[in-house]
Amino acid sequence: MKGYIDETLLNEVDGMTDLLYEKQGSYLQGKGDGILESAKILFNAGKLTVEDAVALLHISKEEVLSWKR
Repeated sequence: MKGYIDETLLNEVDGMTDLLYEKQGSYLQGKGDGILESAKILFNAGKLTVEDAVALLHISKEEVLSWKR
């Protein structure tokens, strides 16, 4: 019986750990999207150059140029 209880507890902990990783991943994804949107606004306002955007965000020059309105 003890082995069964231990196994059940481990399965519960694994499930909670998976949920935690999913939440953290979602948070970081959203945070990354916010940074990209802010960069687009700064670029279109003339406050961020193509070269700076490429260096800071590690994206291609073509992607930055696609932000133009």
